[in-house]
Amino acid sequence: MDGSTWMKAPTQLSTFSPHPKALGISSRENQPSHAVMHLRTISAEPIGATKASVRSRGWKSVDIKSTVPENPAQIIDDFDIWTAARAALSAKKRKEVKDRSNSPVDSVSALRHLCSKCQVFPVETCSSAPEPGRVWSSPFKRLIWHKNDCPFCSLLIRSLCEPENDPLRHPDVEQYLPSKMQTKSMDAWLSESSAEDAWMNTSISRGQLEDWPFGLQTIESESPTSEVAISEAAAQGFVAVEPSPNADHPPTEKSGGPEVLVTLPCYVSISNNPLTAGLLNVQLWGYGRGPKATIVALSNFRLRIESDGLSNTSVTRSSLLTYGRILDPSQIDLSIGRIWLDHCEQTHGSSCSKQGWPFRLGKPDFFRLVDVEDLSIIEVTNSTVWSYRYLTLSYVKGNVQMFELLQSNKHKLMRSHGLLKFFRRDLPKTLRDAINVTRGLEERYLWIDSLCIEQDNELDKRKQINMMDRIFGNSILTIVAADAEDANVGLGGVERGSRHIRQISEEIKPDVRVMLPLLPPLPLDSSIWAHQTWTFQERLFSRRIVYFSGDQIHWWCHECFASEDMTAAEAGRKSEMSSRLNIKPQQLGVKLPKDGYADCSLRRLHDRSTHVFRSGTFKEYAQLAQQYSRRRKPIDAEVLDAISGLCHVFEICFKGPVRHGLPQVLLDAAILWRPAERLERRDCASIPSWSWAAWKGEIKYASAFRIEAREDWSLQRVASGTGQEWFRPLLRWYIWQDYELKLLNGNGFGVPFEASTRHLPEEWEKYPPMMSNNSDSQHHDLERWDNIMEDIENLVLDSTTLAEKKLQVHVSDLPQSTLRLLGPQHLIFRTSCSKALRFGRISRSAVLDPKVPLKYPLLLGNSEDEVGSVRLDGIGPRDFDPNTHEFVVISEALYLDMGQAMPQDDKAATFPFYNVMLVGWETSGQFASRLGLGRVYKEAWKSLEPLPVARTVILG
Repeated sequence: MDGSTWMKAPTQLSTFSPHPKALGISSRENQPSHAVMHLRTISAEPIGATKASVRSRGWKSVDIKSTVPENPAQIIDDFDIWTAARAALSAKKRKEVKDRSNSPVDSVSALRHLCSKCQVFPVETCSSAPEPGRVWSSPFKRLIWHKNDCPFCSLLIRSLCEPENDPLRHPDVEQYLPSKMQTKSMDAWLSESSAEDAWMNTSISRGQLEDWPFGLQTIESESPTSEVAISEAAAQGFVAVEPSPNADHPPTEKSGGPEVLVTLPCYVSISNNPLTAGLLNVQLWGYGRGPKATIVALSNFRLRIESDGLSNTSVTRSSLLTYGRILDPSQIDLSIGRIWLDHCEQTHGSSCSKQGWPFRLGKPDFFRLVDVEDLSIIEVTNSTVWSYRYLTLSYVKGNVQMFELLQSNKHKLMRSHGLLKFFRRDLPKTLRDAINVTRGLEERYLWIDSLCIEQDNELDKRKQINMMDRIFGNSILTIVAADAEDANVGLGGVERGSRHIRQISEEIKPDVRVMLPLLPPLPLDSSIWAHQTWTFQERLFSRRIVYFSGDQIHWWCHECFASEDMTAAEAGRKSEMSSRLNIKPQQLGVKLPKDGYADCSLRRLHDRSTHVFRSGTFKEYAQLAQQYSRRRKPIDAEVLDAISGLCHVFEICFKGPVRHGLPQVLLDAAILWRPAERLERRDCASIPSWSWAAWKGEIKYASAFRIEAREDWSLQRVASGTGQEWFRPLLRWYIWQDYELKLLNGNGFGVPFEASTRHLPEEWEKYPPMMSNNSDSQHHDLERWDNIMEDIENLVLDSTTLAEKKLQVHVSDLPQSTLRLLGPQHLIFRTSCSKALRFGRISRSAVLDPKVPLKYPLLLGNSEDEVGSVRLDGIGPRDFDPNTHEFVVISEALYLDMGQAMPQDDKAATFPFYNVMLVGWETSGQFASRLGLGRVYKEAWKSLEPLPVARTVILG
């Protein structure tokens, strides 16, 4: 087909392609609800054919009953044949030039011009004062035709070929595609030149039209032979035949007359986004190929008209950071980082800056920094610490042999330019790049662990590790190497040529470019960096972060998430770093009494009953414990060191020590952690089994709840982050400290009573669980009944002193051989113990699935009656020895589980269950280890044979 032939097309096509007004569609007001949409046809006959031969092929119209967002006359725009002819000639000429010179297409870009439709796109209006609503639309086929010649059409087509924008992946399209197209992407479909005629022509064979993915429809046609007949038929419309549900076999001809297969409308619309000037919403509207398909948005994405990032980000203009940047594909322009930092410091206030809670922690009293200008190490003392602004580096070391600060080289590195001779030769690439980033951000000081902590000085390491909260909390910015698997990978894009990115953009007018947002960065939660142990608290304490991922630089603070080309808000993405340490100043004791627990967990309700509620601090603690336990690669001995700074923050909040990862003031709540998957015990004797830190795998805490009334006044439980807990304390806890046996928290309680408090609230039980002091004797029924009555009389007397005596532990009760082995990792308590509970059966699939914790029903004696359940931390019951394993009571429970029906009477107030811990005794029988946690009915516990016994447990 040559250009001269095309020149005849306008006159010929106009004879059989009436204007929409000829169809009776003049405006939206008089548009009939049952509109007839005219589809112009480019004949498969040679364009130079006679009018009669063209007319003999008939014409097509589609009866559209679906709701269409715009007037059909606007959707099916006049096809610009003159522009198409010029485009074809330009493409041919450009191909000839390219073949002769073997040069890239860009070398003849002067031949590219906007098609007539794109020439009327209101660039100036969209860039200055955009008005809401649609500003431009075009048939999709038109974009395909001009994709190689018109810059704007090319931009739209290339954007639709991006995987995240691919309309072929829309469910209304994908599930109905013919089998030969099921795996095709938009890019692959458009690249098939053999199908180009099918894209542009609706009057060719049925087999060719099967390649059109966006809706086909059959209509009856009587092949009118005159223009008058055509107009009359168009005004009357045709009865549409629904597409076949089988996409591989379109409907066949019916006996009522010949049928013509036509493509349904598909078009692109562009509207202004109200977020900011120059931001555009783009939608591809079309039909799927399913039965009774309606017109829907098959693809949604945004475009941005370029703006000067340096001039349009002035904080005096708006609190929103607004910019659009064409990027250097080989190197990052670090000036954008300086813009981000200035904007945050000047506009975000207390969310990210001076009044934030990290300042309550105070500054580190002594630490070291790298001077990136002088390339040396400096020491910052308590007297000068407030005068230093510094950045921190968070990265993955991997198996790289690091250049480190040692006692032997410290004095050399502290000299002026002391790092210079080692910079290129010995420093890993990530460290070198981080130093260059600090310079690019126009800052001078940087904290790097390997260069700021004496690695062969255990005293210095311990001191610095315990200050991680203050070091990162007071840093103005943290540099993160998100996708670097080790320290030699570096920060992609910092050095020229170290990155290769592809940014889709086109110059549609002189000095005016339109761009598609770059691909979103890899979510940090799935990055290599996010799964490391030491980076957990570094992320939480950082007020601002610039992270490097996918050869790009990204910004995150509590108010903004942005990439190099535009902000996440403009690109239509959510922040990838929503997690933060949600500690309020009042939880740190600001403006509150110094004594006592500021974030109380005990509440006295209107009925004068006292209950344990989950405090805001414990809610945060429980969430972070679960998140941290998901990290798979901590060295066993470092599992608690890596969150020492976080533990320091919680010690301030709880106003007491965090013992092996659990807050001491709320031990009764903290010890009730349970496995979220099957766990594995760590090889670290210094961490006790009762701490979740002693186990590999994810743990969690049961959800708190509040009680609400339904409309029928029945009660229901509703999960709440700060609702009521499921337990009530019962025991007195002891610890071994300074070679003495001491009550935990000064009073033995694992809930925050005053230290002088010696008793539980009056409505709580004043006596320990039912137990016997003689586990070895076998009784007759009558003798057993006498003993039970004697035990009950001793226990239910209204005497708190007697109850406390039953729960007291004395040093004299412990063998001397045991005292020599006691340490800070042991919990000591006296409680009711039993070996009489038996494990029930669970499904084989539950046993074989290692991701699901083993949860067994507990049976009473030889019966099959379930009296409770236990969730094991790791191993199965086949490994249990009845002589070395038993259940011990640790507290009272309100429900068996959250699936239990809600009592509609006062039974819930009685706490009818015991929280029991499954423990395993060492061979000597002196020390026990935690193996699981469960619940048992109190009444069933009291009916066990033999009777439960009173025993002192040393839990390690």
